[in-house]
Amino acid sequence: MMTGSRHSKRSASAYEVLGLVRRGCTSRDAREAYRKLIKRAHPDKGGNQELFEQAQKAFRDVILDLERDHLVDAEGGLGDEDESNEDFLSKTSKLTPLGRSLAMGARNPLAKPTAMANEAKRSGNVLFGQGEFEEAARCYAEALAWLPPPGDAHIFCNRSAALQRLGRHEEALRDAAAAIGVNPRYAKAHYRLGMCSSSLGQFPSAMASLRRAMELSPGDPDLCSALEAIEVEAAGELCCLKLAGHSDVVQQVQWRPRENCGTNGDGQATRSMIASASLDGTMGLWCGDTGTALFRSSGDGDNNGHGDKVTNVVWSEDAQMMASASLDRTVRVWRVTEKEGETHITCTQVLEGHKGRATCVVFGKLGEGKSDGIVITGSTDATAKVWDAAENGGKCKFTLAG
Repeated sequence: MMTGSRHSKRSASAYEVLGLVRRGCTSRDAREAYRKLIKRAHPDKGGNQELFEQAQKAFRDVILDLERDHLVDAEGGLGDEDESNEDFLSKTSKLTPLGRSLAMGARNPLAKPTAMANEAKRSGNVLFGQGEFEEAARCYAEALAWLPPPGDAHIFCNRSAALQRLGRHEEALRDAAAAIGVNPRYAKAHYRLGMCSSSLGQFPSAMASLRRAMELSPGDPDLCSALEAIEVEAAGELCCLKLAGHSDVVQQVQWRPRENCGTNGDGQATRSMIASASLDGTMGLWCGDTGTALFRSSGDGDNNGHGDKVTNVVWSEDAQMMASASLDRTVRVWRVTEKEGETHITCTQVLEGHKGRATCVVFGKLGEGKSDGIVITGSTDATAKVWDAAENGGKCKFTLAG
């Protein structure tokens, strides 16, 4: 076994071969120096065999010198050059995964940067499978350091997965993007980018990435499941209000902004509201700020509601009235008022006259400056009707046929 003094002299000589100074030297410095030297000296590239072997041995000694604190032998000795691989491994059992893989690679005089990158990648994969995500990420980093730019898409993708497991989502996102930069058609990289975006709450980007992954790998059930899960999560996160209460399809909704409402009789600004028309035969009204249900018409065909599916709902320009159309051939006009913080909805007119189902309705004006009081309706009877919808009116003024 070599003594500490002999090891120190050999290490100092190794640093010189690589053109390095021991003080302050890092494994990254050693890799960079070795990469440059081996590229120039490799026999396959017309280099010098002797210099090539010196570079291999020097690199091994530098790496092991930097890793010496992890060795079983506190003196740093690794045995003779002629010892078997088994003996060599037994004395490097406490090297970090990186140091162990690099030591074995440097011991092989035919080792190339790609081979060493693959060795570090394999170590990372093993560690990832064991749940050692921090160590796996380090191995992937070392694997990438061996390769020239732009790197390897699969290794970037693997490191992204490890970083995501560690909760380092922004770093994982950058690695996934780097993988796509290397190989834009790598479906798994788009999947990783989508999952990282989702973890950061960037749901539109996440869904776009997952859809791109599905384009590149159609029919992949895992991608479909991931996209569905993100869509559900996004719906929950992005949804401001959930208006529940109808028992069938909601055919239409209409928003009444607060700024369009003016003030009520008490001088209090009226609230924003959302009106809904449903195929369950009812019309609903909801608070636009809280989603609280304020009103729901009956489905019995009485004065409080239609007798068939409601297909259309609309606000008047002054936002104080609504109109709803139904397959029961009627259009109903509703007045919305507020008093002392309470909302009241009253049906003021039932417009009957169409021979077919009422399909649409809008408010209009008779002339400039006139208040809302005209309602225009359309029907499957191939006509449109113009109505005077004043509270004491409700008469058809014109029938538009042709």
